[in-house]
Amino acid sequence: MLRRLFVLVPFLISSPALAQNGSNPSETLQQYVSELRQNTDDVSLREQIIRAALALDPQPAIPEEARRHFVRAVTIQKDATSEADAELAAREYREALLLAPWWGDAYFNLGVAAQTANLFDEAIRAFRLYLLTQPPPDDARDAQDRIYAVEAKKDVVLRAENDRRDREARELRDREARNRETLQRLVGQWRTMLPLASGRHVLEECNYFSFQTRGNEMVVTQYHTPDNNPGNCGRQRRPQAHLAFTIDGDRIIARVLPPLMGAGTVLTGTVDFNEFKVYGPDNMSWELYRQGTYPVRRPGEY
Repeated sequence: MLRRLFVLVPFLISSPALAQNGSNPSETLQQYVSELRQNTDDVSLREQIIRAALALDPQPAIPEEARRHFVRAVTIQKDATSEADAELAAREYREALLLAPWWGDAYFNLGVAAQTANLFDEAIRAFRLYLLTQPPPDDARDAQDRIYAVEAKKDVVLRAENDRRDREARELRDREARNRETLQRLVGQWRTMLPLASGRHVLEECNYFSFQTRGNEMVVTQYHTPDNNPGNCGRQRRPQAHLAFTIDGDRIIARVLPPLMGAGTVLTGTVDFNEFKVYGPDNMSWELYRQGTYPVRRPGEY
């Protein structure tokens, strides 16, 4: 139910309740309204304005611009078919209530629009401000019951949101646990293939990549002999950490480690993580396998 648009006459008579210390009650009300435009979320100031307006006789007039926003809001609200439409209506009611922040019907309709848009806190606040305008008993009963309904709906939505967050947190923990297990399975030495004169291939012994976990990452470090000479297998160069990576399901998320930052080192792998390929700077690349995991290929396929 929407409140109809009604006509209020301009206020001309001062009220003793506001005429304290010789102040003009209408000027006091206008001062409150000016302050509200600087602090639009100040609920206590709105309450002061409503009490000040109630103390005036006759009641303050509704500015024409406020009436324009109200009519626009009612029109949008009647045809609303979505939460976005209700939010648009609520926006117009807010504009009206900046110009006439004592307007009870605008507060009620704002509460209805906010309730439809699932803006629960704003709906409750608007209905409570409406009650301060001292509506007829039946309308006050309606507004209070709406507050109860909004509070119940808010509880349901919050409970569903909390359940969703808990479920997502569990799924994230489970995924991270699986990813950690995958990383642990990859720890060890990964080697390249060497072709033999017979056409067979064997895993290289002297040059290899070491996969070791560091926190939630796997660090890939290359161990190789000077000039790649097998005769120097016992005199390996200082190992170089190329990159680090994490696992997210079947995806590899890699980052290059200094001092190779920007050097173009990239890591790719198969979905089952039985085979990796490292692309290094200067067009270098290495296909990496572990003992018992590298594919059996015919001569000439390597």
